[in-house]
Amino acid sequence: MFLDIVNVESGTLNNPNAGAPAMYLGAAGSIYINELKCTGYGACFQHADKVIGATINKIYTILPSGSSPSAAAPALLLDDRTGDQDLVLYFDEIKNFNTNTGDAVQITQGKALLLEEVYTVQKGKSLDLTNDIISAYIQCDEIISLTEGINIENSDEPIVIVANYIEGSDGNVGVIRSASGSNYVLRNAKIKNVSTGSNSVCIFINSGSSETDQTIEIENLILVTGNTSTGDTIRRDGNTGIVIKNLGLFVNKLINEELIILEIGVGLGNPEYNYKYIFSTDIN
Repeated sequence: MFLDIVNVESGTLNNPNAGAPAMYLGAAGSIYINELKCTGYGACFQHADKVIGATINKIYTILPSGSSPSAAAPALLLDDRTGDQDLVLYFDEIKNFNTNTGDAVQITQGKALLLEEVYTVQKGKSLDLTNDIISAYIQCDEIISLTEGINIENSDEPIVIVANYIEGSDGNVGVIRSASGSNYVLRNAKIKNVSTGSNSVCIFINSGSSETDQTIEIENLILVTGNTSTGDTIRRDGNTGIVIKNLGLFVNKLINEELIILEIGVGLGNPEYNYKYIFSTDIN
């Protein structure tokens, strides 16, 4: 398969395409598209199978307030088949402007390498990485959700997220929320929760039965909670601590060191490996 297209658009604002994606692909090949737009409530780009290399400058989902149904698919979606799909995507923008719901990117199967600029979502998650996802490497400038953030639930190869700026609110408890068994690396980002409520959490880690039930590595992060009284820069749910490999951390609120065990190198549980972090109220 080889596609070289200027613009693709599916659905209309008055008569949304009934759930169908603007582009649904299950074949191997290459894609070059300037702008891919879904003005209905299907996905802009749904990748179901095979290996695809793609350059798509702009990916937009647009569904205005009051449109029916209220639900919308993600702008970019990997799911629906055997889990063998493998996507390498270069892009400028991925945006879901549905005023009701809908994620920017959802990957539930396969592998993905996403490179370049901006994700923005109005009412859903900027990234939803769950279920049978094998691996993902995501590198871009900004990842922004106006209401929620990034959701991680994987148990295979590490998910690596590299970004200059990641923003979210309290709609999914944290800007980044991870479930038991997750395996991920966060690198080189300022992560900011713009909410001023009690759930203004930068990284929320679900409760677990052991200190190593998730594999988490943070490298050169700045964490900013919008509520330094009852919010948290890192929050571990429950009463069991979690080990995090720390290679550079700056926060505007002290973490709970009984539940957040910052370590590097070997000897998990050995205090001599517990490296410190930098706290300052000037971090914003």
